[in-house]
Amino acid sequence: MPVFTKIKRVILNNRIVQALTSKSISDIMVIMEKREEGNLESKLRKLYENDGLTFQLVNYLTDKICGQGFYFEGDPDLVSKAEDWAESIGLEFVIRHLVKNAIIFGTSYCELVPGKNGIDRIVVYDPLKVEPLKDSMGRIIIEEGKPKGIKIEVDEKLTVTVTRDRVEDNRGEIILKAAKGEDLRDRFPGFMLESYGSEPVGISLMKPAYRSAIIRCNIADMVGESASRGGGILAYYSGTPPAEKVKEFLQTLKNLTPNDALALSDRWRVETVPIPDIRERIDQIRYLADEEAASFGIPLDVLMCTVKSYASDLPAKLADFEIRVQAYQRYLAHQVNTKILGFLKRQWRVEDKDLRIVFRSSFTATRLQNARIRATLARRTLLRWDPELELKIRKEEGLPYSFVLRQLEEWKGSKRSPEEGREVDVYEE
Repeated sequence: MPVFTKIKRVILNNRIVQALTSKSISDIMVIMEKREEGNLESKLRKLYENDGLTFQLVNYLTDKICGQGFYFEGDPDLVSKAEDWAESIGLEFVIRHLVKNAIIFGTSYCELVPGKNGIDRIVVYDPLKVEPLKDSMGRIIIEEGKPKGIKIEVDEKLTVTVTRDRVEDNRGEIILKAAKGEDLRDRFPGFMLESYGSEPVGISLMKPAYRSAIIRCNIADMVGESASRGGGILAYYSGTPPAEKVKEFLQTLKNLTPNDALALSDRWRVETVPIPDIRERIDQIRYLADEEAASFGIPLDVLMCTVKSYASDLPAKLADFEIRVQAYQRYLAHQVNTKILGFLKRQWRVEDKDLRIVFRSSFTATRLQNARIRATLARRTLLRWDPELELKIRKEEGLPYSFVLRQLEEWKGSKRSPEEGREVDVYEE
């Protein structure tokens, strides 16, 4: 459609809507933009489910952020209780779903279901069925620094609205009222990996890559179609052949095998359909794949074969990617600590005690480098041994630590100091 015609139709539609709703042109354009964003979210989900590279990029980043698990730090008794609680509700898998949804849609929502264990269950919602309350302009309504509420589509007929003091369905029935001093919005936290800070919703990491992914998929379909049609048989006949001969010859060609010999008169000529040169198209596909991976901050080299001349850049790219992942882990840990563990401590009535989550690094090279640094410091007596240090290392490596934990309590009770060592790689004559 020509650009001018498209603009003309948009203006005409705007005039119709304006006449019906008495809104300004700018207001209508905002509404149209919000509607397009809603459609884009469905397209992002469809792309994730149907494109192999996009599927792997999202899952790879998810696993790098939270795939190596986590551990708790803080008050020893509270840490032990939190570890049992996290295992009982499957917190590891809940966090993985939250991270994946945040990557695709920008914000992921869940419900903290309180009970005898503090939080008995965490329900992760479909991001397409949850949205903050908005005004007539499509802007999020902010109240006390939070969205005024969220709307959850339970099914085709039932919609639930959560606000500070109540949970109400679309029929006007109040499902739940807040207790004294309680904010029900805290039961339905949202999580994100990128945001503007001032906005209560996140930014999709997949959205900037959408255009490149769609162009790449279209070119790949075109290349596949042209390649599959290449190599077919073309038959030429000088003059106008009888219909019976054409039908008979076509049947002969269909039944032809590599071991058959075909004798033709001068009137017939047989050739193959030329296979198009797709090298330039493949380069375009590779570039668009690299561009999409760059939107996620992932070096494409780790997932598929790329141009060999770029292979030497991989270590530097991985180092940069690691810094990005660590930033995501810290931001995610902060949200889990404040929105999930904070709620959990209030349910346990231990708000004054320390409890925090730490995500393990998924980069083997970094973990090996840290081990070497610690070993060097220990050999030079710049790092002394004590149960607290060993406990930290064991948690980072996912090793058992119950015995060390008991030993640490004994040391604290007897007020012992870290053990003195000596330089084991320096020998005196």
